[in-house]
Amino acid sequence: MVSFLYWNTHRKPLHAEIGTLAEAHQVDVIILSEWGESPAGLLESLNAGGTQDFQYAAGECERIKIFTRFPSGSLTLKAEDDYFSIRRLKLQGSLEILLVAAHFPSKLFRSGETQEGLCREVARTITKLEEQVKHNRTLLVGDLNMNPFEKGMVGADGMNAVMSRQVASRKSRTIMSKVYPFFFNPM
Repeated sequence: MVSFLYWNTHRKPLHAEIGTLAEAHQVDVIILSEWGESPAGLLESLNAGGTQDFQYAAGECERIKIFTRFPSGSLTLKAEDDYFSIRRLKLQGSLEILLVAAHFPSKLFRSGETQEGLCREVARTITKLEEQVKHNRTLLVGDLNMNPFEKGMVGADGMNAVMSRQVASRKSRTIMSKVYPFFFNPM
């Protein structure tokens, strides 16, 4: 099973802590928000013991940095902007997934309406990509800087996130003849 680590580091140089967690939990993919250091420095720390072989999965989104132990062709960029990065994770012998890493702006700097709009944009992008790759195995991780009950999270045209596994197992809801797929959000 693939193991993920997400951490909003708040620009703190947490090389040792991230390395310790990655090794202790055999993490395969590390996703960092607000990483203020160079990727090379963290790679040096991650690979120092010789037991791990992490590489940086470069992207244009400055708010998110992704590191992986998988071969470079396994994690391919599908969509990206200033607040999210979507990668296709395809491993031999495993079902592929879409990995969505997001770091939305805080309400200190943007309005709730802006966050809600980002939710709609990300949801539309995910739906479009799921249609292209012909599956809906999507994992969204990150810091959306939102309460799980805000409109952008629970609204049908936003994330359409539900906390009940039973409700999520219904796959979608229909409103005025339009189908909206559910996201399961255990938060």
